[in-house]
Amino acid sequence: MHLRLIGIPLVMLLMAPLAEAQDRVMPAVGGPGGGRFEARCPSGQMLGGFELRVGDDVDAIRPLCRTLAVNLVKIHVNVHRDLHDNLVPEHDEERVEYGVNGAAIAPTDWYGGGGGSVKFLTCPSNKPLVSAIYVEAEGVDTVIVNRITLLCEVVSGGVPTESRDRKFWENYPLENTIQGPNYNKTHPGGFQSQATETNGTSICPDSNNHATKAVGISGRSGRWLDAVGLICGDEKLPPTPVQAVGRTKAPPPQPGASPTPSLTICQAARMARARNSPAAAGLEAQCRAAGAAGEPPPVKAVERVKSTQTSDTSGQDRSICDVAKEARARNSPAAAGLEAQCQATRLNELASRGAEIANRDPMTIELRNRQSEGHVRRGFDIGMAAAEGQTQPGPGKEQIRDSLGPEGRVEKYQEQTGFDTAVDFSLE
Repeated sequence: MHLRLIGIPLVMLLMAPLAEAQDRVMPAVGGPGGGRFEARCPSGQMLGGFELRVGDDVDAIRPLCRTLAVNLVKIHVNVHRDLHDNLVPEHDEERVEYGVNGAAIAPTDWYGGGGGSVKFLTCPSNKPLVSAIYVEAEGVDTVIVNRITLLCEVVSGGVPTESRDRKFWENYPLENTIQGPNYNKTHPGGFQSQATETNGTSICPDSNNHATKAVGISGRSGRWLDAVGLICGDEKLPPTPVQAVGRTKAPPPQPGASPTPSLTICQAARMARARNSPAAAGLEAQCRAAGAAGEPPPVKAVERVKSTQTSDTSGQDRSICDVAKEARARNSPAAAGLEAQCQATRLNELASRGAEIANRDPMTIELRNRQSEGHVRRGFDIGMAAAEGQTQPGPGKEQIRDSLGPEGRVEKYQEQTGFDTAVDFSLE
């Protein structure tokens, strides 16, 4: 009897796509004996491993479940320049991190017999959720489960972070092994040569840009654990906590200066989203509720005055980022849109540069090809460019990472996942 727990090295992270799925009972692997059972984790919890009774075989099993958590983590950001080349002062900010609360606990009774001794097979805290298992069973008169291997993944909101191929248990080194007495294949009524062996995988599906993870187990049990498989579903993340952020007191107006117009609720919402403020979601909801009243009044068109200055003879147009900075300096209503175009242009340039860097040698070509086409691979290319020629992490790369993808959408997490893979690989 062997129980194995698998963990994957950083550079072997493989991306696969992610969409919406309902709970799905996967076929159990093992023998035909015993009575059927289903053991699901409570609402809001996911499978983190098993508590087992183990002798020569697995006598009994029950699921160990973890409670998912979404936390705001405060980090310190040093002074740096952002994508628009503006100086960002040193400050503290909050970022969203996914994880689990507390240890894995058993919410159900045992399924199987009372023999053997209690052992635990659980995913580590840095990869706390089960996404696949490999099961081996054998016996003469009764085929019984005698080895289980876990594939563990991080809490990702649905993005697969490990390879779920049919031989995942062979591809990576073991991090933890639990081994009971050697199985001798001598169940009553038969000889060693008559033993029946069966094995197989129970893998939570990932397709159409969505990956599920285990929310429970099902199978058959009696005196022993005859067969076991996974019940799979979406990660049920709790709402992201929102904390109030202190306002910075504005300096007094200079004598003779024009009064600064107050922001509408929709302008405030867009500015909060641009700086990734935790208050952005609430402000956006107020903006939607306000409708047209939440937007600034339309800007009245005025006749342009012909300049008396000589035209620029350089033959080069100003970049969109230059135009955006000028619009921001004069507090133009068009500034936000121009800045968004500038940011998109810079990210496209980084993606193009990163693809060029990645295609320079076979190792980075192979790693890039393993990233799912679309947002994950785009994030990977941007990360390769962001880490070019550098050996340490820093606020510049963090600023680029934070700007990826639409806020609150899975595309953002996919691009950041690819970005992290490229940066971690480059820095190592």
